[in-house]
Amino acid sequence: LEFLRHIERTEFLLFMIDIANYRTLETQLEILKKELTDYSQMLSSKRYGIALTKVDALDTEEAHEKIVEFFKTLGIDNYEASEHPYFIGAVDAESPVFVLPISSVSYLNTKKLIHTLYALVRKHA
Repeated sequence: LEFLRHIERTEFLLFMIDIANYRTLETQLEILKKELTDYSQMLSSKRYGIALTKVDALDTEEAHEKIVEFFKTLGIDNYEASEHPYFIGAVDAESPVFVLPISSVSYLNTKKLIHTLYALVRKHA
């Protein structure tokens, strides 16, 4: 609860979702959103982005399939089709502003994540 009180002051949320987790990406997102809603309706209505972590823990084909399926459940069809698909832009106010698969080990998309977050902070500053 102390952590949730702390993040109430933020303008934007970053959800870190583990692509290698036994739970589906959708389930992990639902759990995070429910926790926020249970704590505060105001907090749950904030804009957010998603970093899909540990993408290097899966083979490229499996990661690709999981990401594309996740985009389908989110209603995102205008993603960048690459080895590790990603999305930057907003479909609507309820959807994430971006979804980036990242790897802390291989630094996949870490700079892209930093630049995207920086642009959002500058926009809202």
